[in-house]
Amino acid sequence: MSGSAFASEDRDIEFGSGDLKIPLRIGPDVPPPTVYTEFLAENLPDCSGLQTLDLGTGCGALAVLLAKAGAAGAAGLDVNPLALEYAKRNAIASGVREKVFLFRSDFRAWNNPRVFDLIVCNPPQIPTPKHGALDPAADWSEFAAVEGGADGRQVMNPLLERVPGLLAPGGRFLMVQAAFTGWEESLERLRDGGLEVTLLARKGIEADPLVSARAGYIESIGYRFRREAGALRYEVGVLSGVRK
Repeated sequence: MSGSAFASEDRDIEFGSGDLKIPLRIGPDVPPPTVYTEFLAENLPDCSGLQTLDLGTGCGALAVLLAKAGAAGAAGLDVNPLALEYAKRNAIASGVREKVFLFRSDFRAWNNPRVFDLIVCNPPQIPTPKHGALDPAADWSEFAAVEGGADGRQVMNPLLERVPGLLAPGGRFLMVQAAFTGWEESLERLRDGGLEVTLLARKGIEADPLVSARAGYIESIGYRFRREAGALRYEVGVLSGVRK
């Protein structure tokens, strides 16, 4: 999830891709959709009749979009109670409240007996030199929503271990990830979990202020940004894993 300042007051935005767009209300202390979220939305498959899950749903952007696109059910998981309240309001505004099921929990502690046909996720992943161990269940600040520890993978790695057990046979997992946190490592972890994997889509984007501020540190751990017309650029990708 790329860094993006939280709203200081309620504001209304539109989210979605192509002909499928939904209204969203974003409030203080609630992470708004970012360019990462938008890219994931652009690469969603047909979800008609599917049971779906958005890990780290925030304001409910992807969960509500999935429900609006025809999913039979759209579960949304997050640790931020304020975000979940806005997700509920957004589901009501789009007329899909009966299909959106919201849970307050860290994914590692979530006691869930169900499996899903489609799971989507835009995890915290900005490399964070100043932090030690993050506790997402205790900290749902702006930083916790985007920062992924020293290598950007502190939340991502345990998430990739948990996901295969949440997928139904033939189910698909889609995750949006910055190249600087290592696509190949993520694909390998999903492969080790028994999934058939691919890099589904990729595109170059301009670094936002948070990533730009961390660029020196990110390059110190091995990534090289492109510099074009005074701007830093890098790639984001949508990774796919299908349970065999």
